[in-house]
Amino acid sequence: MGDLDNRKKADPMFAYDPSGRVIYTKSFSKVLAKQLVEYLQKKNVLVQDATGMYLPEYRHENRIRLCVSQVDDRKIPVGVKKIGEGICTLVNSYI
Repeated sequence: MGDLDNRKKADPMFAYDPSGRVIYTKSFSKVLAKQLVEYLQKKNVLVQDATGMYLPEYRHENRIRLCVSQVDDRKIPVGVKKIGEGICTLVNSYI
């Protein structure tokens, strides 16, 4: 996210909007964002491969975008748990 302002936090692994409703994070080195997106879709958790959401000069590979603006707050922890389980499953499949 090349346009982060002072109200937004950014580091190489994580960026979020102060509203807390959109999160960008780097996928783990052994887990490609595309694979994680496909895996989670089968688990009814929708995340996006965020690679194409950057201008070419700010392009970051292997990033995912999670938007929870239209998600019931009670479902967010369940989705986050499924994301963690998906990452663990995919990482372990490479070992």
